[in-house]
Amino acid sequence: MANYETADVERAALVRAQKEADEARKHDFLLTFGSESGQRVLAYLIEWSGVFAPSFVPGDIHATAFNDGIKNAVLYILSLADRNNLNDVRCLWKCLAPPQGQTK
Repeated sequence: MANYETADVERAALVRAQKEADEARKHDFLLTFGSESGQRVLAYLIEWSGVFAPSFVPGDIHATAFNDGIKNAVLYILSLADRNNLNDVRCLWKCLAPPQGQTK
């Protein structure tokens, strides 16, 4: 077998392994955040990260970047938990998040 054929086989195996790992991760997120308590945690993360609030801090580009980073991390979690519809996410947030300053 030529070297390029071996590389193709190895590359295909890596792609297959990555796809399996991605599917397992997605399954884990769905199990974790699909439960009632998981949905409450998601609502808390949405509130804490300010997903529906502006990230901009006037005069402070570092704080703005920091806020965007937090928001992006939570948006990534939402995407892995199959919560891509922002209207559904907003409903989850409004229905399950505790009022400001309180915890459930």
